[in-house]
Amino acid sequence: MAYGQWALRLAIHFPQFYPQTLKNWIFKTVQKRVLTWQAKLALSTFCLVLLIILWNARGFLLKTLVNPYIVDKIPASYPRCANLVVENWTGDYEIFVHAKAFAEQTGAERIVSTMYESVHHRPRLRQAVMLNAWSAELDTTTLEFFIVPFQEPKTLNLAKAVVDSAHKRGWKEFSLVTRDLHSRRSRLCYEKFAKPLGITVHLLPYEREFNHRNWFESITGWTVAFPEIVKQLYYDVFVL
Repeated sequence: MAYGQWALRLAIHFPQFYPQTLKNWIFKTVQKRVLTWQAKLALSTFCLVLLIILWNARGFLLKTLVNPYIVDKIPASYPRCANLVVENWTGDYEIFVHAKAFAEQTGAERIVSTMYESVHHRPRLRQAVMLNAWSAELDTTTLEFFIVPFQEPKTLNLAKAVVDSAHKRGWKEFSLVTRDLHSRRSRLCYEKFAKPLGITVHLLPYEREFNHRNWFESITGWTVAFPEIVKQLYYDVFVL
């Protein structure tokens, strides 16, 4: 009986309250969606403007924040030094060209290039390196090599081998030719072994196609610089 009375009252009053209730529900739903859409539009606009600002300012920001972490200060002039060491990773022609130019600027009396043991023990690879040096117009009859191990961490082990060889020869200083994007890590590794022995290392950073001036302007430049950033972080945390 009670159920029948409730159903009867609902049937009588339904036409009165249903349209208003439906209208309020639809209005609130539409209003909520409009506010959500406006919020999304405002947030998207803000993100887009921020990305445009960051993209246009990327040169300044990355030079200020990232470059000091992987690139040592590029010197305006280079001290005269009798000994010049080329941090030679691949033995390519371009590296020897830079070495020759730096040797003329610093008055180097001898040029020594690093060479991995794996290359030194393979005549064809060793001959290819010598050919590249000769093509760069270096005097290959006086060019010397420090044979260094090919093992991780490479830069640290290479630096130790070079400093040990320099110490055996009685050197008190030498200039080091290395890539600009690699210069800070090289300096830290060489100084780790050279300072206790009283040996001074002068850094001679050279630039390639992608360097500290332009690496952030292209995807290819990022592929060159980003691994160096990761390696520098690894050395700071686990190696040095």
